[in-house]
Amino acid sequence: MSRELVGSIIMSIDGADVDIVSVNPTRNTGRKPVKTMNRTGRTNGFTKNVKDIMLKVTAVVDPANPRKWDDIEGANISIENQDGSFRESYSGCGTISVGAQYTVDNEARIDIDMYALDHVVES
Repeated sequence: MSRELVGSIIMSIDGADVDIVSVNPTRNTGRKPVKTMNRTGRTNGFTKNVKDIMLKVTAVVDPANPRKWDDIEGANISIENQDGSFRESYSGCGTISVGAQYTVDNEARIDIDMYALDHVVES
């Protein structure tokens, strides 16, 4: 029996949708090991610091709608399936760095490293 998997990725910037090829989210827990000098020669504990969410986004370059990719702040990225039964959202997204990508298939893409302020899973 086949099942439908999550299908579309939508990024909204100032109310306009942008075509996204891929999103690679990384959620850091904020925990870090504390190295101490002890007889065992191993880490004895950890600290809890600030959690953060980092995203690697690849978008299609649309010459009809040029964007200032360096200036993105407050964008929303939603990953959902067509019937709306699953939705995962990253809000408050902003640009950290931007890189270009050109392939043999004559398709120009933009690689964007972003942060997100919040992550919500709706099911």
